[in-house]
Amino acid sequence: MIGQSGFLDKYRIDREKFLACGLEDGWSEIDHRIRYPYDVDNPILSQYLFIFNRLAGSADEMASFVRLLKSNFEEKDRAIKELREQVKKLKIEKKEKERIEAQIEALSQIHPITMKAI
Repeated sequence: MIGQSGFLDKYRIDREKFLACGLEDGWSEIDHRIRYPYDVDNPILSQYLFIFNRLAGSADEMASFVRLLKSNFEEKDRAIKELREQVKKLKIEKKEKERIEAQIEALSQIHPITMKAI
């Protein structure tokens, strides 16, 4: 298992890239072992490998989308934290500050993708 004190952390290698490379290597090994010992032009094997390759590509796209979602959530959280800090520094009436803080809280409850309340 790759943990916080593991080999990969020690050398600051991105785990996702490591995993993607491992999956690509695994896929190429599967493709090579199935395709080349047998008939390279076998339509059944070719179709199976084509479908499997598309699945691997879809998994990569899904991982990229998850990274984008994570980035959106983190950016939203940073922006809300910054707003809260700025409101604390404002020299305005308590009631007005509470109104602004309530609006920020409402924003924090909105999903960054669907734009609906969580």
